[in-house]
Amino acid sequence: SDNLNSTHNSAGASIEQALFNEKLRYLPYDKETLIVTQSTKVVDVLKMMMESRSGGLLVLDQAKKNLVGIFTERDHLDKLAASSVNAAVSNKAEQNLNEITLEELMTPQPRTLSPDNTVGEVVLLMTGGGYRHVPLLNSDGSVFGRVSVRDIVNYISEYFPEEVYNHPPGIHQQINTQEGG
Repeated sequence: SDNLNSTHNSAGASIEQALFNEKLRYLPYDKETLIVTQSTKVVDVLKMMMESRSGGLLVLDQAKKNLVGIFTERDHLDKLAASSVNAAVSNKAEQNLNEITLEELMTPQPRTLSPDNTVGEVVLLMTGGGYRHVPLLNSDGSVFGRVSVRDIVNYISEYFPEEVYNHPPGIHQQINTQEGG
């Protein structure tokens, strides 16, 4: 649509065309990517995530050079909060939550993309892998950022509002009359 700014190469394109033309580096990200090391205490990470209203963060090695993992709300729920899912970790958590580090609960070696991959490519990765957050790495391996499902939804709804807001709630539902005045 015509409300795309000049940094986007999807002006006038359909949603499908835009998804496979738009580079991830041009997505309008809401906030800074949270980055910590693997020795960071989980209790501190949870505070950071709550304060910044972030659904996940990237985990680097002690030298702060290489991505070694990702920690998300899902990791917290699956590995720490749900005692029936992982009794060993939960028992340890009950004993001393303040001592558990991210290394124990993060998802190691997450799938990554480049900022030069397209929005469509990250959507395919997210839907195929069940991911809600994907780290973006520059060609030298340094962290560019993190893209979330929320970023994708915001992009689509901001740049294609007619397509988003004018669809019926049901996928096969037909609208027979025009609403409004």
